[in-house]
Amino acid sequence: MLDRWFGPKIHHYLHIVGFMVLAFGLPFNKVLMSIGAIWGVGNLILEGDFSSYLQRIKNNKAYLFLLGFFLLHLVALAWTKNFDYAFHDLRIKLPLLAVPLALVAHPITNRKEIHVLLLTFLSSVLMISCINGAHYFNMTASDIAKNFREISIFGSHIRFSILVVIGALISVYFFYATKKWKWVFIPILVWFLFYTYFSQVLSGLLSTLIAFLFLLLYFVWHKKVLLYMFTSLCMILLLGIVYSLNEVRINSPYDFSKLDVYSPRGNLYYHDSIHPSFENGKPVYTYISYDELEEQWDNYFSIPYTGKDKKNNPIQTTLYRYMTALDLRKDEDGLKKLSKSDIKNIETGIATPKHLEKGFLGRIESLKYSLENHNDPNNSTVLQRLEYWKTALKIIQEHPVLGVGTGDVQDAFDFQYEKNKSKLLPMYRHRSHNMFLTIQLSLGIMGTLLILLFIRQFLVFNHLSKNLLAFCIFGAIVGSFFVEDTLETQTGVTLFSFFIGLFLVSWEPLSKRNS
Repeated sequence: MLDRWFGPKIHHYLHIVGFMVLAFGLPFNKVLMSIGAIWGVGNLILEGDFSSYLQRIKNNKAYLFLLGFFLLHLVALAWTKNFDYAFHDLRIKLPLLAVPLALVAHPITNRKEIHVLLLTFLSSVLMISCINGAHYFNMTASDIAKNFREISIFGSHIRFSILVVIGALISVYFFYATKKWKWVFIPILVWFLFYTYFSQVLSGLLSTLIAFLFLLLYFVWHKKVLLYMFTSLCMILLLGIVYSLNEVRINSPYDFSKLDVYSPRGNLYYHDSIHPSFENGKPVYTYISYDELEEQWDNYFSIPYTGKDKKNNPIQTTLYRYMTALDLRKDEDGLKKLSKSDIKNIETGIATPKHLEKGFLGRIESLKYSLENHNDPNNSTVLQRLEYWKTALKIIQEHPVLGVGTGDVQDAFDFQYEKNKSKLLPMYRHRSHNMFLTIQLSLGIMGTLLILLFIRQFLVFNHLSKNLLAFCIFGAIVGSFFVEDTLETQTGVTLFSFFIGLFLVSWEPLSKRNS
């Protein structure tokens, strides 16, 4: 339509600009993401080359499976009760239909144009990560330990960690794909890896590992023996991790029979050996002199003896864990050995000095305590996810064939939590945080089959196209599927749709390193 006034390539240039807006908005702003998606589809309609669009779509098997997966959400309305949430879910998932459709119907195959899109995305991720990094380094260690999620200013720290991993992969790609400025991408890569470390987001680490596994998968794809071995080892590893997390038990050799009965001041110590809790292998609820703590409390703490710390946990519990980590007895002598910074940490809600460690070291300490003391899932995101997965599997057992429908997922979880008498507080009773489980319990066997067929066809196509970057980025996104409902949020589904759309068409061959 516009080509009459601006020339035959105007719609193609508008196509590029629209997806540049989307690519820049992915790490930064949902409004830009929406504008970019609407721009891309609107330009497609204005161009009006519908016969060519239809032919390209019909010839793209991977997209047809993805299209079938989206349309199944409409079919699943037939056994949905909660239509308000169903239509909300469909609105969130519209990019899954629109963005790949626009990129398949009007493909971008020119390598330089693809580089423009990738660099636009990379520059946005770099900018936002630098802003987050500046915010992080202005935070005190106690602020980070209190809530490390606050490092991400513009959105979810988990989803941004996936964007950073993808940015790192793109940096590696440009190092090998370009001749000019290739060394610029090394410090960018180092920064992204450093960001992944200090942000403490385990999802980012998992996506990095899965991307590496997909890299290996690319190289063993046509070597059947190696492929079967690789697949088997991955399955064994995955099942082993799931089993280990599910079977975590406290197994301490601590001898409770040799504990002192009285404090140096003659007060009775309290020891709980029946329901023990451990901090780095030491029992938390031992050597507690309630009389001495209550008598001396106001001399040390501004929060009342029966009050809660700034993380809304009983301050006594935080104190017991903190003093155990310092190998102090919970009596008057132990209180005297606490420094002013220790007192501040306890009131802030920091349960052990090791939580002040920056990067994954502090995060690992939190995980160690959670896994040692697994009876209460409310204060651990790892234990919460285990509870989500167990609940999801129960729902799947009740609805194995068709699932619960497009709009009834949260209702099914709420009902199952009550049925299981879950220890999770209402504020933590969320969905599965596993995309594969969510697909199965909402859309049943057909939904799982369609997404698996799509994954297979996508990998087959990109292996034939020799697109190693597609394998790695797809691996990073799939890695998020294991711990997040990636396709249930606007950022997640748009991220998935954008890169899938780019990789559903064959790019022109890479020039001789002079891009």
